[in-house]
Amino acid sequence: MNKKSNILNIIILLFLLLSLIFSSVIGLKILKKFRSSAEDIFSTDELENIDKGGDAFEFMDLILPISLIIFGVIFIFTAFYVKTSPAYMLLSIFLLMIVMIVSSIIGNIIGALDQADSLQNETTSLDLSMNFAEKIPLYTLIVGGLFLLVLYGLWSGWIGV
Repeated sequence: MNKKSNILNIIILLFLLLSLIFSSVIGLKILKKFRSSAEDIFSTDELENIDKGGDAFEFMDLILPISLIIFGVIFIFTAFYVKTSPAYMLLSIFLLMIVMIVSSIIGNIIGALDQADSLQNETTSLDLSMNFAEKIPLYTLIVGGLFLLVLYGLWSGWIGV
């Protein structure tokens, strides 16, 4: 197996883990929201577990930003395994700008969701995650810039590995 397939596998694994975390949080919120209608379906022990999961959102508030930071660090370290030519540097900067535009749109959407009155009860339990998500363009710029710095710094011999 070559190095490029390992990097693709790492990136796919990171996206799968991130989607698993977000879908778990959303699933717990939905189950807690419809608890009264679920009393006929679930036993009392299962309902207690749903309540415990719903009460664990403060812990999820810490897990989401920490997992994104870990994913960013792993993404930067994958640049050590990619061998590329400096001819692709302009293309990389252009792709970074596109990612920055998309991340600013996502940050604005999350900021609007945070200020919606109907979601106020849900977003107050995830305060740290909401602040992190609203500043996602800044973190994207930092991680993307460091990735490009490592990627093309290795080629020029500026970073010796």
